[in-house]
Amino acid sequence: QYPYPHEDWDALKFPFETLSNGKTRGAENEFVILEIADDGTVEITNKSTGQIYRGLNYFVDGGDDGNLYLHRPPEIDRIITTRGNKAKISRIIDSPLMTKFVVETSMSLPDCFEKQNRSRSKYETEIPITSEITLRKGSPIVEVVSTVDNKVKDHFLRVGFATGLVAEKTSAGAVFDVNEYATAPTRDGNYRGQELARHQQHMFMDISDGKNGLAVLNDSLRDYEVVDHKNGTILQNFVRSVPLRIPVDNRKWVEYPGDDSAQSIGKHTTRYGLFVHENGWQTAGVLQAAQAFSSPLRVAQISKQQGNLPCEKSFIELKGDNLVLNAFKKSEHGDNAIVRIYNPTDEAIEGELIMGNEVSEAYFVNLNEERQNATTISGNRNIKLVIAAKKIVSLEVL
Repeated sequence: QYPYPHEDWDALKFPFETLSNGKTRGAENEFVILEIADDGTVEITNKSTGQIYRGLNYFVDGGDDGNLYLHRPPEIDRIITTRGNKAKISRIIDSPLMTKFVVETSMSLPDCFEKQNRSRSKYETEIPITSEITLRKGSPIVEVVSTVDNKVKDHFLRVGFATGLVAEKTSAGAVFDVNEYATAPTRDGNYRGQELARHQQHMFMDISDGKNGLAVLNDSLRDYEVVDHKNGTILQNFVRSVPLRIPVDNRKWVEYPGDDSAQSIGKHTTRYGLFVHENGWQTAGVLQAAQAFSSPLRVAQISKQQGNLPCEKSFIELKGDNLVLNAFKKSEHGDNAIVRIYNPTDEAIEGELIMGNEVSEAYFVNLNEERQNATTISGNRNIKLVIAAKKIVSLEVL
C-alpha cells in the first residue's frame, strides 16, 4: 500500500539507447568509438577514417635528481608504469547524452632518491591514481580528469599516449603562435631549441602523420616529450617532485633540508582531452577545439525579467579559419572597443570581423592603442581583414 492515493500508479517507461549501447567498458557517438582495456588504457577509433589509437592515458614514473630548473634522471634509475597492471573500471553515468567511466589504478613508487647510493630508494609507497573518462554525444573529444595523490619525493610522473603515428614533427600551442618541434631532437644548429627533447605547450599539442592525427587538449599540462618518435609515443608532465635547491650564484647551490615545498606532496588533478582527427591541426579545427576546451562556455540561470535584446545575438564574430580572437576590451583612451586578433599559421589568412552593433569608424592601432591607419567598413558592421602569417593585429572600433 502506498501512503498516498495519488502514488498508486505505474509510471510509463520509455526505452532509450545510451552511448554505451550495452558495452561494459566502451561507448560510441557520431565521431568515435571508445574502449577501455584491462590496464585502464584508452582505445579510440576514429569512425571517419577507421584509424585506431591504442595505449592512451597510462602513467610512467622515473627518478629525479634535479631541481626546480633542471630534470636529471638518477645514475641508477627505475622506470615504473601502469601498463599491464590490472585496473578497476566502473561506469558511473550512462545516458543518451553522456557516458562516464572511473578508472582506478596505483603505482608502487620509491620513497625518495638516495644520494649515497645514487639510486632510488628500495622502500616504496603505494600511490593511487584515478581517471574519470567521459564521452559526450556530439563531441569528438574524449575528456579525461586524472587525480594523483603524491606521497613520495624525488620523482617525475608523466601521463603517456602511444599514438602509433610516425611523424617528423609535433605542433604545440604557444602565446600568439603555434610552434613546431622535431620528434627526433637534432643538434645541427638550424633551429634554436630543437636539441631539446621536452617542449612547452599552451592549450594543446598535436602529432600528425599528414593523414591522421591526435591532439591532447589541456588547460594545465605545460610540457611534453616524444620518447619514441618511431611509434609517436608522447609523455606529458603530470607531477614533478624535487628538493628545494636554489642557486646563490653560478657556482654554488644551497639546499633547504626539511622544506618539501618543491616536492609536490598531496593531490593533483588535471583535465585534458583526446581529440583524434584527419590531416594536420590547421584543417582539423584543433586550435578552435583547444580554445573551447580550455575556456568552456558557462551557463547561468537568471530570474524572469524584461529585456530588449533578441533571443539570439552575437556581439562580435570573427570569420577566417585559424584566426584567433585574443582580446575584446575597452580602450585605455576612451569608450571605444579594442579588438586583438592573431594568425598563428605560416600563411596569410583572409577574414572578416562582424560587430553586433553599428560601427562608424575602425582603425589599426599598435599595442599602445595609438592609431596607425583607418580600415574599410562595409554594411555598417563588417570589417574585412587580411592578416599576414604570424601576425598580431589590433583594431580600435568606434
